[in-house]
Amino acid sequence: TQTQSLKAMQAEAQRLQKAARINPTDAFTLLQQSAAEVLGTGAKVNLEGGRATLTLSGVSAENLAQFLALARTKSHALPVEAHLQKFANANSNSNASALAKSKDSAQELWRGTLILNMPSS
Repeated sequence: TQTQSLKAMQAEAQRLQKAARINPTDAFTLLQQSAAEVLGTGAKVNLEGGRATLTLSGVSAENLAQFLALARTKSHALPVEAHLQKFANANSNSNASALAKSKDSAQELWRGTLILNMPSS
């Protein structure tokens, strides 16, 4: 099982190495689009030199993982540094008091910053 997993990772690495190079401007545009589509208003992307800083303000782990996969495949951006905090977002709905004892009444979200290396020209 471990050998199969390593071979799958090797095949993915080789596929990414063979992928066509992407223009840095296009890569940043694709990164912004991915953030808007997957993370919505919970994220803001800024470009600083050859790195992009993603500022998160309440995104789910599932959406963050989906964004990272898209960032890697679409824009060839690679995470190099993360400063993230997990927090519980209580449901502010007026019916939340009835659900207060339910574990679904609070959702765990992430906030902080993620720095990604962008492809060079």
